[in-house]
Amino acid sequence: MSVRSTWRLTIDCADVMIGARRRAGARLAYTNVAGLPKVARTVAGATTLDDAGRPAAAITGVRPGDLIRIDYGGALTGHTPRGWDHVAALWEDRSDPAGPAGGGPDGQLDGFDLVIHMGHPRLVIEPLAEQAPATVDVLRWK
Repeated sequence: MSVRSTWRLTIDCADVMIGARRRAGARLAYTNVAGLPKVARTVAGATTLDDAGRPAAAITGVRPGDLIRIDYGGALTGHTPRGWDHVAALWEDRSDPAGPAGGGPDGQLDGFDLVIHMGHPRLVIEPLAEQAPATVDVLRWK
């Protein structure tokens, strides 16, 4: 008689970000999304994104690898008991293809930028607009 293991390894979005940083050599304890400011500094304070991922105020100075904490809005407001629901990392600065930068980097965080995050059931790289509407802030590893 064989016994099948029912073990499952589960990780959440903060585990992925901490694990990546640890892989890069940092000595960090695991934490949740709300605990990330203990190991990272704020680059941009909380700003709302509309349904298309447009920020209410310009978010500049962000670079690849920065952490974007997400508190979902719209129909998902209050969906979780946490103050911050999710975290992603900036993968690539992009812009509106019809705008002056023609889809290239524009130095501003918005819905066109690509982020990497723990989706279901794997890592996903997609436009930040896929996470909108939401409130976001931006952190950078210490």
